[in-house]
Amino acid sequence: HADLSWNLFFWSLGPGSASAARSLTFLDLSGNRASASLLTSLLPPAVEVLRLSKCQLSGFIDLTTLPPTLTELDLTSNSLRTRGNLSGLPPALRGLSLKLNRLATTVDLTALPSGLVSLDLSHNQLFGTVNLSALPQGLAELHLDYNSFFGSLNLTQLPSTLASLSGSFNEWGGLLDFSEVPPALLNVDLSFCAFTGMALSGWMLQGAAGMTVSVEGNPLRCPLPPIPGWVRVSGCKGMDPLAAIGQELRRFTAAVASCSPVTFSWKLGYPCLQRWLGLTCEPS
Repeated sequence: HADLSWNLFFWSLGPGSASAARSLTFLDLSGNRASASLLTSLLPPAVEVLRLSKCQLSGFIDLTTLPPTLTELDLTSNSLRTRGNLSGLPPALRGLSLKLNRLATTVDLTALPSGLVSLDLSHNQLFGTVNLSALPQGLAELHLDYNSFFGSLNLTQLPSTLASLSGSFNEWGGLLDFSEVPPALLNVDLSFCAFTGMALSGWMLQGAAGMTVSVEGNPLRCPLPPIPGWVRVSGCKGMDPLAAIGQELRRFTAAVASCSPVTFSWKLGYPCLQRWLGLTCEPS
């Protein structure tokens, strides 16, 4: 067990690292700067928990060559890229966070490890369609927001254990069908996409204690079905998108570097805002 997080030192994995830490099962180097790219072949071969968030890691990572013993991997807030589509992950993996990286590829969510409980792919440059029909049956959290996913989004075959789903600021469209979502789903954020219709399940209409749903910023067509008070909807097609997005932008001031009536500049790229506003967007 080695917790060396937030000590502000430089580290690297050399050829002797794996043999020197052969029996290491827990390694946390979060908040320390890596002096080289991450070579998965040099990771401790028996590691189960690996936390490398905010290590300024860059370059490509091969997620198919991770140690098979790995149960938790946190690579949040780096600059990593990958050529894979999330197939071939360690079979024992239960938690994976690739949030705030530079992943720019398609993803296959039908080939995830069967025991996966939490997956965070938010704030990347992922694209393509997303299939939610064969997610791991024990999955509890799925975060896909701030990418460039498109197509329709089928919510009718979600695992019964899913409690939190976020996918805001993508390019999904069509009908947003909540008619068969599991009762365990208490937090949903699909705001600022391109959904044009919405259907709710009977138990949602009757009320679900503690449930929050946000579909703000979608061009929903009127008339809408009866909407419970805890479902956040910002009107129907024809509303002023600038007014709706202006409200939402205030919630993301930490991510927005600067803005003006003509040009938006931000630390993270938001392609949906460019489509909504029709303005010039310059990632900084």
